[in-house]
Amino acid sequence: MTNSSDESFLAVFWDIENCGVPKGKSPSAVVQCIRSQFMTSDVKEAEFLCVCDVSREPTHLIDKLNEMQVTVVHVSSQHKNAADDKLKLCMRKFCDTHKGTVTLVLISGDVDFAADLSHMRYAHNYKIILIHNKPHHSSIKTALRVASHEIYSLDKIVLNAPEKELQLLEEFDVNGEQVNWVKLTNFPANVPLSHIKPRLYSLAYKTKGSVIHCSKKMAILQYSMPTLAER
Repeated sequence: MTNSSDESFLAVFWDIENCGVPKGKSPSAVVQCIRSQFMTSDVKEAEFLCVCDVSREPTHLIDKLNEMQVTVVHVSSQHKNAADDKLKLCMRKFCDTHKGTVTLVLISGDVDFAADLSHMRYAHNYKIILIHNKPHHSSIKTALRVASHEIYSLDKIVLNAPEKELQLLEEFDVNGEQVNWVKLTNFPANVPLSHIKPRLYSLAYKTKGSVIHCSKKMAILQYSMPTLAER
């Protein structure tokens, strides 16, 4: 169905294999920062989508994206450029059904998207915003720069976002054996502890750990090996 031409929409397409979550930040923080910066009261979010091979991404990453109402589209990585091709297809389908005032955000630094962005800018009058993970704007290929109205660094967008909720701590027990703790903080204020605890125990069970402390402000999970804790 084609929308009314007087409506305003925001669409975000994330090439997460090319432009991943910045180090030390959570997927939730990235999504929230994007929405906070580009959403306004008179703009509807029509799409927030990423494409990846879910079997090759950490489970917690996919879970967080789902929790933030991001559409995660799976595509096998066995075929070269499969994720890029799928993301382009999703962008084109969106373009076919949204003819109003549209701001399209692409999170990627891949020049392969330049032709599609240029078409959406000049043929459909979309406002194009490019978010990249390059050291400088000058590192962006010219074709991408001229197809975009605005260009931002993802690292700068999430600069003031809270640090990743997981912190790995290495300690030693009384017998001299290494013990690895994961500290979790920044729990949602509106979620009761009775709802948080079952999720934590389930997480610990799936990752072969144990919950040794849980409160409204902090939880600590214990693991026998750092590789298990980093999962």
